[in-house]
Amino acid sequence: MNIRRAVLRGLMLWLIFSLVGIGIVAVPDNGGAVFRLSQGHGPSPWDLLGIAMLLLGWVLFLVPLIRARALWPVPGLVLGGFLAGLAIVVWSVLSDTGSWWILGASLSAGVQLVAAIAVAAGRSPSRRGVRPQRE
Repeated sequence: MNIRRAVLRGLMLWLIFSLVGIGIVAVPDNGGAVFRLSQGHGPSPWDLLGIAMLLLGWVLFLVPLIRARALWPVPGLVLGGFLAGLAIVVWSVLSDTGSWWILGASLSAGVQLVAAIAVAAGRSPSRRGVRPQRE
């Protein structure tokens, strides 16, 4: 399969699984937390199912995106933005700092989307000598 098609397919699967996972996590539940991440955070069994859907969708997107990393615009910036966003999410959840996790999740998702759009559009950094594949 063409790498651009694989990235687009992964992006669509990520969107579908994310919507399902968010829908499951958003459903109110009365069950207690399976484990505690911090004083105010801990997933219920229902939340764990939603989280599993979110992670599955993300992996289905991430695998083809990593395979296309030679076509990423500024790979170091993509990786750095993703890791910075992930660090903000972990810090926010573990230290109960409120809605900071939204910033981290948005940053991580945003840089991945920019990389995916660049790969799908056939844009690649000319300074690295990588040429887009023609179909």
